[in-house]
Amino acid sequence: MEDMIGRILVAFFAVVGLTELCRFVLFWLTRPGWEEKITVLVCVSGNDSKVEYRLRGALERLRWLRHTGHRELICVDCGMDRETREICETFALANPSVRLCMAADLPETLNGEFANT
Repeated sequence: MEDMIGRILVAFFAVVGLTELCRFVLFWLTRPGWEEKITVLVCVSGNDSKVEYRLRGALERLRWLRHTGHRELICVDCGMDRETREICETFALANPSVRLCMAADLPETLNGEFANT
Protein backbone atom coordinates (compact mmCIF):
# COMPACT_ATOMS: atom_id res chain seq x y z
CA MET A 1 0.00 0.00 0.00
CA GLU A 2 2.80 2.43 0.90
CA ASP A 3 4.56 1.58 -2.35
CA MET A 4 1.44 2.51 -4.34
CA ILE A 5 1.05 5.84 -2.52
CA GLY A 6 4.72 6.60 -3.21
CA ARG A 7 4.28 5.86 -6.91
CA ILE A 8 1.20 8.07 -7.10
CA LEU A 9 3.08 10.94 -5.45
CA VAL A 10 6.05 10.53 -7.78
CA ALA A 11 3.72 10.48 -10.80
CA PHE A 12 1.90 13.57 -9.55
CA PHE A 13 5.11 15.55 -9.03
CA ALA A 14 6.43 14.36 -12.40
CA VAL A 15 3.32 15.75 -14.12
CA VAL A 16 3.62 19.05 -12.22
CA GLY A 17 7.31 19.28 -13.13
CA LEU A 18 6.66 18.58 -16.81
CA THR A 19 3.88 21.17 -16.86
CA GLU A 20 6.20 23.78 -15.34
CA LEU A 21 8.93 22.88 -17.82
CA CYS A 22 6.51 23.26 -20.76
CA ARG A 23 5.36 26.64 -19.43
CA PHE A 24 8.96 27.83 -19.04
CA VAL A 25 9.92 26.74 -22.57
CA LEU A 26 6.77 28.27 -24.06
CA PHE A 27 7.36 31.62 -22.33
CA TRP A 28 11.02 31.55 -23.30
CA LEU A 29 10.18 30.91 -26.97
CA THR A 30 7.50 33.61 -27.11
CA ARG A 31 9.33 36.30 -25.15
CA PRO A 32 9.69 39.63 -26.93
CA GLY A 33 13.07 40.55 -28.31
CA TRP A 34 12.93 44.05 -26.84
CA GLU A 35 12.12 45.70 -23.57
CA GLU A 36 8.49 46.66 -23.48
CA LYS A 37 6.09 48.01 -20.93
CA ILE A 38 3.17 45.99 -19.57
CA THR A 39 0.41 47.82 -17.72
CA VAL A 40 -2.53 46.05 -16.09
CA LEU A 41 -5.63 47.95 -14.98
CA VAL A 42 -7.79 46.83 -12.07
CA CYS A 43 -11.02 48.83 -11.79
CA VAL A 44 -12.49 48.97 -8.28
CA SER A 45 -15.83 50.45 -7.23
CA GLY A 46 -17.99 50.48 -4.13
CA ASN A 47 -17.14 48.44 -1.06
CA ASP A 48 -14.94 45.63 -2.36
CA SER A 49 -13.96 43.46 0.60
CA LYS A 50 -11.74 41.31 -1.60
CA VAL A 51 -9.82 44.14 -3.27
CA GLU A 52 -6.50 43.13 -1.72
CA TYR A 53 -6.87 39.59 -3.08
CA ARG A 54 -7.71 40.97 -6.53
CA LEU A 55 -4.67 43.26 -6.48
CA ARG A 56 -2.37 40.51 -5.21
CA GLY A 57 -3.65 38.17 -7.92
CA ALA A 58 -3.12 40.73 -10.68
CA LEU A 59 0.36 41.58 -9.40
CA GLU A 60 1.29 37.91 -9.18
CA ARG A 61 0.13 37.37 -12.77
CA LEU A 62 2.44 40.18 -13.84
CA ARG A 63 5.32 38.54 -11.99
CA TRP A 64 4.37 35.13 -13.40
CA LEU A 65 4.98 36.40 -16.92
CA ARG A 66 8.69 36.71 -16.07
CA HIS A 67 8.72 39.84 -18.16
CA THR A 68 12.05 41.69 -18.11
CA GLY A 69 10.69 45.11 -19.03
CA HIS A 70 8.68 47.60 -17.01
CA ARG A 71 5.67 46.08 -15.27
CA GLU A 72 3.00 48.21 -13.68
CA LEU A 73 -0.39 47.66 -12.07
CA ILE A 74 -2.80 50.61 -11.98
CA CYS A 75 -5.69 50.42 -9.55
CA VAL A 76 -8.46 52.62 -10.95
CA ASP A 77 -10.83 54.26 -8.45
CA CYS A 78 -14.26 53.98 -10.07
CA GLY A 79 -16.13 55.21 -7.00
CA MET A 80 -14.75 53.03 -4.22
CA ASP A 81 -15.59 53.77 -0.60
CA ARG A 82 -13.11 55.13 1.96
CA GLU A 83 -12.24 51.75 3.49
CA THR A 84 -11.53 50.16 0.12
CA ARG A 85 -9.45 53.16 -0.93
CA GLU A 86 -7.35 52.88 2.25
CA ILE A 87 -6.67 49.22 1.46
CA CYS A 88 -5.62 50.14 -2.09
CA GLU A 89 -3.39 52.98 -0.86
CA THR A 90 -1.70 50.68 1.66
CA PHE A 91 -1.17 48.05 -1.02
CA ALA A 92 0.27 50.63 -3.43
CA LEU A 93 2.69 51.90 -0.76
CA ALA A 94 3.91 48.35 -0.08
CA ASN A 95 4.40 47.53 -3.79
CA PRO A 96 6.36 50.02 -5.90
CA SER A 97 4.94 48.71 -9.20
CA VAL A 98 1.36 49.53 -8.12
CA ARG A 99 -0.25 52.94 -8.61
CA LEU A 100 -3.64 54.27 -7.66
CA CYS A 101 -5.50 56.74 -9.85
CA MET A 102 -9.00 58.15 -10.21
CA ALA A 103 -11.12 57.10 -13.19
CA ALA A 104 -11.23 60.71 -14.40
CA ASP A 105 -7.41 60.86 -14.40
CA LEU A 106 -6.95 57.59 -16.29
CA PRO A 107 -6.66 59.09 -19.81
CA GLU A 108 -3.95 61.48 -18.62
CA THR A 109 -2.17 58.67 -16.79
CA LEU A 110 -2.20 56.40 -19.83
CA ASN A 111 -1.23 59.21 -22.23
CA GLY A 112 1.70 59.99 -19.99
CA GLU A 113 2.68 56.33 -19.98
CA PHE A 114 2.53 56.05 -23.76
CA ALA A 115 4.36 59.35 -24.22
CA ASN A 116 7.28 58.00 -22.16
CA THR A 117 7.74 54.90 -24.30
